[in-house]
Amino acid sequence: MGQLIILCGPSCAGKTPLKKAFSHFFPDLYENLIPLILYNSRSPRPGEKNGVDFFFRDYDRINQLRHKRSYALISVHNDLQAINLIQLRHLVKNNDVFYEGNTRVGRFLQTEIILSDLCIKSVFLSPLSAKEITQLKQQKGKRLQDRVEDLMRTKIIRRADRLGIKKDDHFFVDTNRRAADAFWELKEAWHFDHIIPAPDGEESTHWSLDTYPVAAAGETLEAFVAILQNNSHPLIEIWDENLIS
Repeated sequence: MGQLIILCGPSCAGKTPLKKAFSHFFPDLYENLIPLILYNSRSPRPGEKNGVDFFFRDYDRINQLRHKRSYALISVHNDLQAINLIQLRHLVKNNDVFYEGNTRVGRFLQTEIILSDLCIKSVFLSPLSAKEITQLKQQKGKRLQDRVEDLMRTKIIRRADRLGIKKDDHFFVDTNRRAADAFWELKEAWHFDHIIPAPDGEESTHWSLDTYPVAAAGETLEAFVAILQNNSHPLIEIWDENLIS
């Protein structure tokens, strides 16, 4: 059997530009992976394509999949996503399969009993390193949760500016929800085999397909490739269960 490779992290942590840079600069590695594409009830973002990033369908249509035994439905940031478990098992039987997306889906893939016999390699992109989290916990003033929410809210707004996304009331409600979810996601990070601190998230201009990613973005890409090749890299961390409490 092949293996299931999971790449997760909070919204705007840098998962999408990492995947794009990986596919562009390491095509030989990327082409050996079968992408796991989920159904998603949200609207596509600028640049996203139906059938490539997600199968975009309306909420009611995805909710109808609940009656089919092969599908699992997962609530993600108030949207609904669906995954075909039977199809996933079939894909992994003869291929390495790559999932990039939300932490709730990643944790589901790690814990779903139907998938318990699969070989899984899991990677978590964190906006903060273990050292930075420890330092923030020791600082007086705001709680760690509030600091994480402020950080991710800023990243998401900067991403919207870069992509030209309209910032209406719905945008800010969704942004606050995603920023709040980020703290829960960081608390779940210790379940992942490898954690890559990635200060250059999706809002960063260091990600580029014209030139090799620079600064922290380039290091993030190299760390991810090292994991896939079963090599070590100084950026990769393993977190203790009690790092975030």
